[in-house]
Amino acid sequence: MLWKKIPDPTTVIATAVTAASVVFTTWSVYDLATPTVPALVALAVGAGVELVWLFVLATEWKRANLTGDHSRGLTATGWILATLAAVVIAVHGVLASPALAILAVLPLAAKAGWHWQTRQRAEETRARIEAEQAEADRAEAERAEAEAERVRVEAERAERELALSVDPTDEDEREIAKLRRQANVAKLRAAAETDLTTAQAEADRLRQEADAEAERIRRQSESRMRREAIQNKTEEELAALEANARLFKRRQEVEVEMALTRPYALTSGTTPRVPDDASALQPGGGGTPGSWVASGAGFGGAMAHAGTAPAHVGGHVRGSDQQMPQVPGQVPGAVVHHSSAEAEVNRARVAEVFEVLHQATGEAPSIAAVARGAGVSDRAAGRHLRAAGLID
Repeated sequence: MLWKKIPDPTTVIATAVTAASVVFTTWSVYDLATPTVPALVALAVGAGVELVWLFVLATEWKRANLTGDHSRGLTATGWILATLAAVVIAVHGVLASPALAILAVLPLAAKAGWHWQTRQRAEETRARIEAEQAEADRAEAERAEAEAERVRVEAERAERELALSVDPTDEDEREIAKLRRQANVAKLRAAAETDLTTAQAEADRLRQEADAEAERIRRQSESRMRREAIQNKTEEELAALEANARLFKRRQEVEVEMALTRPYALTSGTTPRVPDDASALQPGGGGTPGSWVASGAGFGGAMAHAGTAPAHVGGHVRGSDQQMPQVPGQVPGAVVHHSSAEAEVNRARVAEVFEVLHQATGEAPSIAAVARGAGVSDRAAGRHLRAAGLID
């Protein structure tokens, strides 16, 4: 509008007063300083004082115009500079002409004018800012309302399309995805449980195999130790039997030799006589295996009853006076070897060795083992075992 382009009268008046203050202040400083300093320096000092004051006024005006606020520091600085300019003008007027001292009110009047102009501009700026903010808020509200309307229309359109569509909705797809996820989890859980069951079964099988292997090794060890113990015991018993057999055999040989070398006495009177055949001989008592004595007096009995040594003729025994016992089938006068006694002893020893080996090994021993344990030949061991009915 046209009236907005016309300058504010108060602003014009404040500007005119300020210009007059600048002129008179600069002239007063120049007039006071020229006697002692160059004219240009005096002019520069006066203009500098006014320019500083004008700079403070401009800064305060700009702040009020932009933010609608004013600074107390800037206001105080402006008043100090205006007062300084008024003092300069007053001093110059007193020194030059007292009538000019009245011009000292120009800087103060200019500062007062701009003070109220700045306050007014700050209020106008605040009002403008508030109006702009209100306009912005209104525009934002309208935009938000338009956006809400657009969203509502879009939602209604989407709802109509959803009502007319045969495709699954987002909720349906979420439900389907949930079911598929549950099915996948169940499948994975079943596979994991199957793997776990298989692993447990495999572990049980390996554990059973390990236990069976340990039991087999234990049984083998026990069997080996038992066999070794039986073998050691058998060897010890065989060694003892062999030692006993050798001792018994040697004792029998000594007894046979002693029996063969023992002299016989002739009978006289009613003293019992030595039998003429082996049928009258009977086995000796216990503790004298293999010895034979005659029924009645026997060989020793005749000598005991006689109480004398054999008859000697001419310092020697007469061979015609000594008689030897006879056994059936033996030539009279032949030496008796007691083969029947030895056979019985050997047969008993062979049978004993057979029983010991059979109990130790749990099975029938071989003829060679029995013969080796009894200290006889394999042929004799076989004959005695068959005679005893231990083998066929």
